[in-house]
Amino acid sequence: MTRFTPFDFGGSWVMSLFHQGWTLDDDSAAHAVARQLEGSVDEEALAVRRDAQVLCSLPSSTLEVLWDAGAEYIPAWSFLGGGAEWTRTVVALCDARLAASAPAASASPPASGTTSTWSPRHCGNASNE
Repeated sequence: MTRFTPFDFGGSWVMSLFHQGWTLDDDSAAHAVARQLEGSVDEEALAVRRDAQVLCSLPSSTLEVLWDAGAEYIPAWSFLGGGAEWTRTVVALCDARLAASAPAASASPPASGTTSTWSPRHCGNASNE
């Protein structure tokens, strides 16, 4: 991901990973996202994380429709655990990527807007599934 525009942001970048041949390079959807995040800068991982957090307010079935519409070849939901579980997985992958770069950043205070009180419970909870 080299830049962000109103039409290319964190969520759309993740969706674009699932093209016809994505399984040639990766064994699982989570591995595909993790591998791409490994080569990303913090700004990119934060953009993906923010988008996934916003999506977490939606019901799991709505998330599935959204991911299906945005991704060309996303795995079956039975393999991903449903829309809410997949979205939580994307957030967790971003958190892991950002934590990996945290020691270098710990000497300076966090940038404005990079922390939140979000919790994985908020994504696809029982009241909105």
